[in-house]
Order: sequence, then C-alpha cells, then structure tokens
Amino acid sequence: MVLSIENQNKLDEFWAYCVKNQYFNIGYPESADFDYTILNRFMRFSINNCGDWGEYCNYLLNSFDFEKEVMEYFADLFKIPFEDSWGYVTNGGTESNMFGCYLGRELFPDGTLYYSKDTHYSVAKIVKLLRIKSQLVESLPNGEIDYDDLISKIKNDGEKHPIIFANIGTTVRGATDDINKIQNMINDLGIKREDYYIHADAALSGMILPFVDEPQAYNFADGIDSIGVSGHKMIGSPIPCGIVVAKKTQCRCYIG
Repeated sequence: MVLSIENQNKLDEFWAYCVKNQYFNIGYPESADFDYTILNRFMRFSINNCGDWGEYCNYLLNSFDFEKEVMEYFADLFKIPFEDSWGYVTNGGTESNMFGCYLGRELFPDGTLYYSKDTHYSVAKIVKLLRIKSQLVESLPNGEIDYDDLISKIKNDGEKHPIIFANIGTTVRGATDDINKIQNMINDLGIKREDYYIHADAALSGMILPFVDEPQAYNFADGIDSIGVSGHKMIGSPIPCGIVVAKKTQCRCYIG
C-alpha cells in the first residue's frame, strides 16, 4: 500500500509530535528507556495468539512459545510454581483486572466484589460488564482501603464469599492495601480462606515491589488468588498490554 503525500505528511507530523513530547509525561508511571526496533521485521506478519498458549492452535502464525516464557517469568516473580499457575498476556491492566474479577465471580457467583474509592476507575466499568454485585469501600487518607469499613460492609451484607479487589499501588497515591491485615480480619469474621477471593491490582507497583528489599505483601506466597500487571508502565512496552497470573485450580472455569 502506497500512502498519499497528505497522509505521509500527517505521519511525519505525528512523529515530530511524539519526539517532542516523549519526556514530558511527569506523573505518569511509564518507562522511556526501551528499544524494540529489533522486532520491526515481525510487523509484516499477522501474528495472533488466539486461544491458550498451552494448547495446540491451527493458526500457525502465533508466538505461544514466547508467551509461555513470559508466564514462567511472572509466575516465578510472583511466587507461585509455574505448574500451579495459569495466565496470559492481556491488552492492558484493565483486562488483567477484569479476568481476576471474572474468576472470583465464577468461583462465587453470588459473591460481592469489594473495592476502595482509590481503586482505578475502570473497576466500576468491570462491575457493570461482569454484572457482579459490588460494594464501594472508604479509603484511608494515605489511599489504602479502610479496613474497618471493609469488614463492616462484609458483616452488614451477611456476605459469606467476599471477593476482595486489593490495590498494589493505587493510581494517584501509590498506596498498597495490606493483604495480611485483610486476611486476618476476614478470618476473625469466621470466614475460611477457601471461601473468599483476593485479586491484586498490581498495574502500578507489580514491577517495583519484586525488586525492593522487604516489600509489602503482594504475591501468591502472601495469600492472593490472582494478580494483574500493566506492561505499558514500568516494563516499557510501546503498545498497551498487561499480564495476569492466577492459580490454575481457580482457572478451570475458564481453561477447562
């Protein structure tokens, strides 16, 4: 396909705009130190990872082997044996979170999703898309979920299977909800660990906490059931994408 002079000029103008503004996104957690030019040659192919990377696909132009390596890396990063995990490369942090919420809803169809006022705005849309019961919980001044309000709402709802949406780095304040505290307080309600679900939205801090000394609780070893990460932030992908990892036993409703 040959572009018209007019369209070529538009692209040249957009290139100049991107070059001018690439280092002026203060406040947005993105990486600018990347170079994917080695992948340019693959743009001539219609590569599509349709289906499960762990299964055979009759669409041969896929990169399932690479996707599997990605999932192995993140399973190790988030402290879950690869053989006990499942997940995939998503189109962004929102899809990663939606998959986690979907798993919680499939495990507990009548359960209520609890999320704080500092949770990313996309979760309100996820609630509508999944048609899941939900409760908005107050936030503490530092951006963490208000633990007392969370427990109060669970008690008042008489909820036996709460689905907890925990923030691992809120969008504005970078706050991390205390996974251990949440589990201890729910345990005090007499709800067994296998009777509720915790999804961790680590879009912001998922690629920070694994690399710092003595991080807050955030991974599978700390008790979560699924976790979502954005690839368009700290990883530095020029194309919006994300990663979601979950316990394989809780993905059977999805992968069979």
